[in-house]
Amino acid sequence: MTIPGFQTKKVHRWLAELELPAMDRLEMNLLLPQWDLLDEQLEVVEAKITERATTDEQVKLLESVPGIGHYSAVAIASRIGDIERFKRPDSLANYFGLTPGCRNSTPRPSPPVRRSATLARITPAKCKTL
Repeated sequence: MTIPGFQTKKVHRWLAELELPAMDRLEMNLLLPQWDLLDEQLEVVEAKITERATTDEQVKLLESVPGIGHYSAVAIASRIGDIERFKRPDSLANYFGLTPGCRNSTPRPSPPVRRSATLARITPAKCKTL
């Protein structure tokens, strides 16, 4: 994954050539191969996400929503799972905690929003901020 404005290869090369005290150089020499390994693993994961995004109908449908791309669509689709498990559209909205709580006049507080759907609730909000 390339971060705009952050030239990782150039920084990697600079860190490899930077003169450091012996212990710092030892640590840097141990960390740089880990960076390389993480980059390789990230490429594999990104390829799998792209593959799923291009083959999964549910992900394609989610991508049709403005502001939702490959990553967000795959994250939300993964959280939903089999859509057939929701009997009604309201059930899906309830699962994500998108429906308002009951506002009775009793002093009882509304039930807390489900924690299991946090990823699906915050992903669209994160998309808007990027």
